[in-house]
Amino acid sequence: MSMTEEMPQEHGQQGLSGKPQGGEEIVAQSQVVLDGDLSRERLLALIGLGREEESLDYKRSYDLTGKSTKDRVEMARDVVAMANTFGGYIVLGVDERRTGGRLTYEPVGISEVHLKSLDIDKLKPQVERYLNLPVPIRLQIHYLDEHEGRCFALLFVEESPEGTIVVEKDGQYQDEKGSTKEVFRAGDVLVRDGGSSRRADQNAMREQVSKMRRRERERWTEEILGVRELTSRLDRLIEVLNQGSTESGAAEGSGRPGPSYAQDETSYFLGASAFEGIVLGALRAGDDLTLKWYLNNATSTFYKALEQAAASDDLGEANRIRDNRMEPLLDNLAVLAITCAQYRRLQFLSDVRDVLYGIYDRAHITDFDRPSLQVELRQTWVWEAVIKRVYTIGATLLWLKLYDEVPAFIRQPVVFDSYYQDEYWARHALTMRSRDGRLTRQGLCAVTEDFIGEREWFYRVFWENEDNVIASLCQFDFLQCVHAIDESDRHSAGYPSFGIYYNSRTEPIISLVIKDKRVREALLPQLSDEVLADIVKILDWNADSVSGLLNGWNLNDWRDPDIEAFLKRYPDPVL
Repeated sequence: MSMTEEMPQEHGQQGLSGKPQGGEEIVAQSQVVLDGDLSRERLLALIGLGREEESLDYKRSYDLTGKSTKDRVEMARDVVAMANTFGGYIVLGVDERRTGGRLTYEPVGISEVHLKSLDIDKLKPQVERYLNLPVPIRLQIHYLDEHEGRCFALLFVEESPEGTIVVEKDGQYQDEKGSTKEVFRAGDVLVRDGGSSRRADQNAMREQVSKMRRRERERWTEEILGVRELTSRLDRLIEVLNQGSTESGAAEGSGRPGPSYAQDETSYFLGASAFEGIVLGALRAGDDLTLKWYLNNATSTFYKALEQAAASDDLGEANRIRDNRMEPLLDNLAVLAITCAQYRRLQFLSDVRDVLYGIYDRAHITDFDRPSLQVELRQTWVWEAVIKRVYTIGATLLWLKLYDEVPAFIRQPVVFDSYYQDEYWARHALTMRSRDGRLTRQGLCAVTEDFIGEREWFYRVFWENEDNVIASLCQFDFLQCVHAIDESDRHSAGYPSFGIYYNSRTEPIISLVIKDKRVREALLPQLSDEVLADIVKILDWNADSVSGLLNGWNLNDWRDPDIEAFLKRYPDPVL
């Protein structure tokens, strides 16, 4: 790589478009990082964003001091809608103003009168009086010198851990003329739609059903597996009684393996814990053929389910097939890889990678013209779904310190698109999902963080710690950026999705590859110090540009002085 000129030093020269130097802009439906940060820095960043979206709402204030129920009802609506969607932030102290058809948001602060009622112990009962279960919300008050010392409140609403919240009581208030205004009715499901809160329509209800399926699939399939095991035992007992033989009973008592689930297509659709049991049973018995059978038939089973979804004009049925068959199959490919990694049966990892790419590749020749698929299932959905599992596996391999296995999940060319053959599949999936207008979060780290958070089995891999999840994803994303930039010699080849998070999430892997030659050779084989320094500087700059106003990555903000010293030894690259 020929990179010798000085990089520009002014942070503002790049702009805030989320577009790394020379690359295509990645546009997400939401730029807000839902990590529950209630700091003054996060508050300033959210005020500075200057627009409402699904995960961000601005309010002048909530007046909970008087007899009027208007603000109480509207607050309950907004909080429940966010809890039913993906969670989000409500910023109090920002006034919505419309001038000449243009909508602006003015930071004006909260009055001292209203401030007295903004206590979390008072807020929660005001919301929960309309419900039959608690809503996880947190509140922080800040006085901001940047806005003339005015007071603002930052409210964070977590996505409901109990599933969809259904309103139990009517929400009404009397307007100034004495007329009754109905905000919601008992039995309503409230959701966010863009920057507003509303009652769920048919499409939103389908998404709520899908979320419920994802949450409950693990419990359902474990129960199903238990029934299947009981049935198998009863069948064996009946066989013994009918034949008058004790051979089967002796075999069972001798510790021989129980019933095999090999060549049983329904096992693809089990929950993660149940499928893990099948993988462990096969590994314990040395039964490679069972695992090979699953791998060899996964692609055809996935696309068989897709074809069945295409055959239906019922969007609900298409969603059901996606949630109950396609998503679990992809989950269980990741379960297979991670379980084999945990028990150091590493020979199966490349097989899983090949199957995931087979599913990825086949999407580009699949007919997605059916109306049901145009709405719910698309090529870009398949690509993103595969890459979320790839990122989950890659982050896990880093977490387990299996460094030699990581590059195989990064360096996968997209053979059907010559431009991405040397930028690899992660960059291809991200760009195509963005072009399709279906990228829900700003980059692959945030998308996969949401994915892991929804799936208990994967979350347990990281000790049920969100910081471990985010750090591992950011570090895997950094490595895929390094590989893509080095291979393609294009600065834009690696989009730094890690840039929306703080530097501290990614910095440990940078320190490690600088200081530990063995780890460097495993993760970044044959990469010289000078080229590594060039790429780290490029990604530092691009990550700062991706972060923009959202208080993530900061340019040249290295905690480890050894990184700074390493980078200073080499001239800045051309940007």
